[in-house]
Amino acid sequence: MTVVNRMLALVVGLALLAAGMVTVTEVVAARLGRPPWVVPTTVWDQTLGALHWDDPSVVWVLIGTLVIGLLLLLLELWPHRPQVLALQQASPDMTAAVDRRGLQEHLRQVIVEDPAVTTARVQAGKRKVAVEAAVPPSEDTAAVRQRLHSRLTEALERLNLQRPVRPTVRLNRGEERVR
Repeated sequence: MTVVNRMLALVVGLALLAAGMVTVTEVVAARLGRPPWVVPTTVWDQTLGALHWDDPSVVWVLIGTLVIGLLLLLLELWPHRPQVLALQQASPDMTAAVDRRGLQEHLRQVIVEDPAVTTARVQAGKRKVAVEAAVPPSEDTAAVRQRLHSRLTEALERLNLQRPVRPTVRLNRGEERVR
């Protein structure tokens, strides 16, 4: 989501920059007694001067502006996946964390080491780790699920995360593993 936020901030920032530059140019041109450069101020003045607050076009523009503003606010306040997960502190002077992507890759390697797993995908969040693994149709899924869950639990305990993370395992039937 940070990519969307960054792109949105870039677009809004560039639009505000352009609007600010046009405004400054128009004000300077008006102060020097020159005709408008981009914005036809006389036409705008006549059109906007004839409008009232209860005009439908004014109301719809205000509603649209309010909706866009609320959407931007909600996007910014929406909780994002953490970039790092804090580890328990060995001393009060030290803080340590593990990168979420690094954690996902480490746990994926732990899962793929199992001989029954052909492929795996791991998503790590603040409170849970979701694993989706593919196993051959000949494997006993209950036994594989139990084995993978215990491997995940051990790997997470070894990391000594500050907050406990709950692992979930979902198995899909895949093809036989090529050795």
